[in-house]
Amino acid sequence: MSFLHRNKKSMNTVVFTNDDYVVLNYEELLKVNGAGGGAGGGGGPSGPSVSTSTNSGYSSCGGSNNSPRSGYSSCGGGNNSPGSGYGSCGGGRGSNSGSKYVDNTNKGVAGAKVGDKIIRNDGTTVTLTQADIDWAKSQENKGNTQSTPSTESPTTTPTGTPSSTPTGTPTNTTSATDKVEQAIKDIGKKEYVKGGYMCDNYVEDVITKAGYNAKDYYVDNPSGKYVDDHISELKSSKTKNYTTDASKLGAGTYVVFMSDKEGYVGSHASILVVNPTGTAYMRDNSSRNNVTERDANGKAIKWDGGTEYTYGKNASDVCSQYIGYDNFYFQKLK
Repeated sequence: MSFLHRNKKSMNTVVFTNDDYVVLNYEELLKVNGAGGGAGGGGGPSGPSVSTSTNSGYSSCGGSNNSPRSGYSSCGGGNNSPGSGYGSCGGGRGSNSGSKYVDNTNKGVAGAKVGDKIIRNDGTTVTLTQADIDWAKSQENKGNTQSTPSTESPTTTPTGTPSSTPTGTPTNTTSATDKVEQAIKDIGKKEYVKGGYMCDNYVEDVITKAGYNAKDYYVDNPSGKYVDDHISELKSSKTKNYTTDASKLGAGTYVVFMSDKEGYVGSHASILVVNPTGTAYMRDNSSRNNVTERDANGKAIKWDGGTEYTYGKNASDVCSQYIGYDNFYFQKLK
């Protein structure tokens, strides 16, 4: 490509002919206009980049009854990811390196490549590793996907471990987690109804169906009490059979209360499962679950509400996705 640029003699003449002009090629023209030389344009502007990703849906972890938390899933913390923890689906924004944002579900991560990204519930971006992808694939093979929580739930039984009591053994070895996960499947997806069926209603529903007495875990009479009432009763109990440090939780299932010490975020109740491998997930009912719309900055602005899973690489990771909460109270189901 060539361009006529300026008078060759730098003369301010009135009459010009073709001989008075210098013919510049593209590279020379770039230099004249202040761009760097070289085959790639040097320091000049590069050509437009093309996004390789597509916009996908989002899901978020649950907040309190009136929680303003916007939460992103990875989910995610990622669905059962041992390396990143993901609970929300990823969205758009491609990468020049060839990586892309994928849906924050087991299916999305299982089909991803190392270096692809997801957006977690807490808004952080996670770059997927091979370990994350392998984990998601293993969950997909088990039929365990985040997109169908009402019919499938993460398993905590290691491969090869008997799921039932051997014939002739009189004791019942069904774990609390097995019972709770069965209850979650039986109850299915529930809607959030303010003043009707909220976070503590769901927790009471699950553990009662699992065979536990809700009063033993201070989540009884949810229609007549606030979550702060449950917390107050738990803290004033004689046994004080609870812990507040998520990093010290062992494998098992827990009734969880969480609160904001300054009271800006409404207190919340949920079910937490910590797997033998250390990965964990929260299951709760909230008005701010299941994000349906985000603004240009990725902040959630609309939700369907209801029940949802929030996954993480460990219990602390899951809890960190519940933005705005300072205090956590964990009661292990026996």
